[in-house]
Amino acid sequence: MPLECTRTGMMVVAWIETAVHVTYPAADALSVFLEGKNIKGIVLDTSQENKSPSCFSLKHETGSHKGEASLLWVRFYVPDQTDMVALEQEIRFFLDHLETEGVYCGPATMSEPRLVEEEDWAHAWKRFYKPVEVGKRLLIKPVWEKVVDSGGRLVIEMDPGMAFGTGTHATTRICLEALEDTVKRDHLVFDIGTGSGILSVAAVRLGAQSVWAVDVDPAAVTIAKENARINQVEDRVFVLQGEIEELSGQAEIIVANITADVIEKIVPEVKKRLKPGGHFIASGIISDRREKVEEALSRCGLAVTAYRRDGEWIGLVAAEEEKA
Repeated sequence: MPLECTRTGMMVVAWIETAVHVTYPAADALSVFLEGKNIKGIVLDTSQENKSPSCFSLKHETGSHKGEASLLWVRFYVPDQTDMVALEQEIRFFLDHLETEGVYCGPATMSEPRLVEEEDWAHAWKRFYKPVEVGKRLLIKPVWEKVVDSGGRLVIEMDPGMAFGTGTHATTRICLEALEDTVKRDHLVFDIGTGSGILSVAAVRLGAQSVWAVDVDPAAVTIAKENARINQVEDRVFVLQGEIEELSGQAEIIVANITADVIEKIVPEVKKRLKPGGHFIASGIISDRREKVEEALSRCGLAVTAYRRDGEWIGLVAAEEEKA
C-alpha cells in the first residue's frame, strides 16, 4: 500500500525523522523514489552527523562492490502514524532493485527512527539546505540564508517547503544547466511537474518572457506560487494544478523534471505544444531508461540534440527531427 505523508482531515502533531546512508548515485535515485510516494522534506545530507543513537543495515555487502565509496544521508520526515516496518521494507526492495540495475548502494544503513515534534520538524530539515552554485550563472539559496557576494550570479531564493526542487538534486541541476544554455529573451516556457517552482523562476530570471507551470500536487502549486512571489516574478510565472493537458498554446521550451515513465507518457502532448524550432528539456531519467525515452521521442518526431549526465541520472534536450 502506498505510504502517504498527509492524512486528510487530521492534523499531524509529530513526525518521524529517519535517514538512509548510501552512495551518491543511490541517494539521488532513493530521493526520487520517496518523492514519488508523496514523502516530503527529503534532504541530501553530506555531513557525517546522525542524530539517531543506532543504525541497522538494509542489505548485505556483496563481493564485487566492496571498498571505498562516497556516502551521504538521505534524510526525510513522515507522520508519526506511518507504518515504518512497511516503509523500511519498501526501501530495502528498492535498493535491491538498484543494485540489480548496476547502481552500487554501499552498506546502506538506516537510522533508527526518532520522533520530532511539529514545532521542531518545521525547522529541522532546513539546516541541511545551503546556497549552491549551479552552472555558470545561477546561485540557488534558501530564503533564510544570507549571501554576501553572489559573484555576479543570478540569485534565486527558494523556500521549498516540502516540495521537490532545491537545486541540490542532480536532476534539478541538469535542468537548470540546460535552461541556462537554451532560454532566450522573450521565450514562453512550460514547466511540467513544477514542484517548488525552481525551474520556472530560473527560466524567467534567465530571460524568458513568461512560464506556465503545472503540478498535480496542490501543496506544490501553493509553494511554487509563493517562490515566484519571493523572487518578484509572480506576474510572469503562472501555476496551475493538473497535468500537461491543462496548458494550451505552444511554447519555445518545455521542461519536465519528472520520471522516465511519465516522460514517455507525455511525449505526444509535448510534441503538440512545442513550437517549431523549440526544445524539450527532460530529466529524472535513470541511465538504463534512456533508450526507452529516446524511442518515445522518435515515435513523435523528436530527436535528442544534447545529453547531460550527473552520476546515474540522464538529462536530454530534444527538438523536432530535421526532414531530409
